[in-house]
Amino acid sequence: MKESKKENTSGAAKKAKSVKTGTGIIHNIKQGALQTDSNFKIIDFNGRLKTFFFSIGLSLKKGIYYKTFFESFADKFKLSPKMIEGTLNKIENKEFVSIEFNCPINGENKQFNIMHTPLSEGGFLLILTDISEEKNFGAVSSENIAETDRFFSLTIDLLCIADMKADFVRLNNTWENVLGYKVEELVGKNFYQFIHPEDVEDTMTAVSNLSKGKIVLNFINRYRCKDGSYRWLEWKASPFENKLIYAAARDITDRISFEEILRQNEEKYRFLTENVGDMIWQIDRDYNYIYVSPSVENILGYMPEEIMGESIFSLLTPSSADYLSQIEERNKNEYIFSPLKGGVYDLQHIRKDGSLVWCEVHSSPLYTPDGRLIFSQGVTRDINARKDAERKLKDYAAELKDLNATKDRFFSIISHDLKSPFNGLIGMTLEFKNNAQDYSYQEISTIGSEMHEAVVNTYRLLENLLEWSRIQLDQIQLVPSMVPLNEEVEKIITSLNISAAQKNIKLINCIDKNVIVYADLNMLKVILRNLISNAIKFTGRGGFTEIGCVAKDSSSIIYVKDNGVGIPEEIKKKLFRADSMYSSYGTEKEKGTGLGLLLCKEFVEKHNGKIWVESQPGNGSKFIFSLPFKI
Repeated sequence: MKESKKENTSGAAKKAKSVKTGTGIIHNIKQGALQTDSNFKIIDFNGRLKTFFFSIGLSLKKGIYYKTFFESFADKFKLSPKMIEGTLNKIENKEFVSIEFNCPINGENKQFNIMHTPLSEGGFLLILTDISEEKNFGAVSSENIAETDRFFSLTIDLLCIADMKADFVRLNNTWENVLGYKVEELVGKNFYQFIHPEDVEDTMTAVSNLSKGKIVLNFINRYRCKDGSYRWLEWKASPFENKLIYAAARDITDRISFEEILRQNEEKYRFLTENVGDMIWQIDRDYNYIYVSPSVENILGYMPEEIMGESIFSLLTPSSADYLSQIEERNKNEYIFSPLKGGVYDLQHIRKDGSLVWCEVHSSPLYTPDGRLIFSQGVTRDINARKDAERKLKDYAAELKDLNATKDRFFSIISHDLKSPFNGLIGMTLEFKNNAQDYSYQEISTIGSEMHEAVVNTYRLLENLLEWSRIQLDQIQLVPSMVPLNEEVEKIITSLNISAAQKNIKLINCIDKNVIVYADLNMLKVILRNLISNAIKFTGRGGFTEIGCVAKDSSSIIYVKDNGVGIPEEIKKKLFRADSMYSSYGTEKEKGTGLGLLLCKEFVEKHNGKIWVESQPGNGSKFIFSLPFKI
């Protein structure tokens, strides 16, 4: 805080010194003089100026804005609106302004000159000079020269007076500060000898215009410094009686150098943006494109002019637009907000032809030194190929997971589910071999029936296992034909009647005899046999299993319904999945492997159909699958 106070005090001291300096000149020169502050309020003037304006009917007061006074002055002398506006604009832009006017004094027509010279600390000095008797600059008294020199020294511009022969007559000390020459080294010298050879011709044209009474504005040329280097100067010059040139120049070398750097950088930038494959862009605070590189055509199919002014959100899919909106909404809570704050986003864009393309968008904001946002800029890159590769990689990973689950389940079935029944059979047959004489006929019949059931179940398991392994090896070909569904269901019911009769379960065929489905007969048998077997397995004694078929939406919808134990919601999610192959015991402890439903799913999908289940615990289950009329 102390350091800041010191700086403020220093600034105030400089300002006070400037005012004091200006005041000293005002009250010690023979010309009329006036000074304003940085807001162009009149802060001081000498008696000569006050007396002059009083004599022509104008009142001069401290504290009023110079613009107000000047407009009264201009109205008095009928100055053109263009001159009034031009003069005031130059004053506000801190430019040197010289005005000449005629004024009758005591019956004699006098000619006066008013010079407005900007001060380095703001505001300007006004000098009113009677030039009626001056035929050239040599007529000015040495005393006036000294006074004018003191006035010249306050300006931030290079001021000079030259004759039409291009010889310097008067200069201020700023020339030494800018070019390194002392004023006496320049006075009397022809200014062409200091001008860059490439700029001499243009300068001669400008001087020619001055000799014709024309004012030259914003003319630029290069002047040689004392050390041999060149500085760029921007000139404003006005002729006087076709004899003298009053001119003010400003050193713009730094601006020119900066503009040249910008030009070179712009060329490099243009080359890059027009030749890289990525789309380079800039957006304003409202997310509208203000620049798009030509490569947008390769990525999105648009020409740059077609999307200039369009919002970046208009080119995004709804999901990507929502995603970006959520991010931007969070960014708005930050102290300094900028659209698309620096980051990397994967956004799906909509091409001109309506197709979609994934793009990786890199963005960063650009600020002015004082923290104001200029624009946000970035690079958009087509990553469709990468996204496809990532998607395939995920698919491969999922497929590998399924294959591993299949392999694990395969070995589990072989090592346990297929091996266990044979262990029981081996034990029973060994018992008969060693102790057959110890069993009654009834006992032998009962054990034989159990052995038969075990062999049949094991055979079915082995059959499913072989079918399933053939599917995994892609050895099963779909051979569809027209199948009388009622007839095939009857055959399967007949083969399962013994199992159903043991639990007093009624098997009901509700399929009309005229129903024909288009399917691979062997696959259809496997599907129906597994679903009906499962229904028997999970239905209690005295229950029923119903098989039916309806036509819907170009498909045959076949169902197997029971009034068994039903399936909890969490268990339904595990059905038809290779990574779980859920299995549980039936109502009378019948064992399963979970392989049957997976086999059904594989065979249904080969027909381009779908399989699903509707069930609630205690209310039975309904397994449904669809077979399209055309595969």
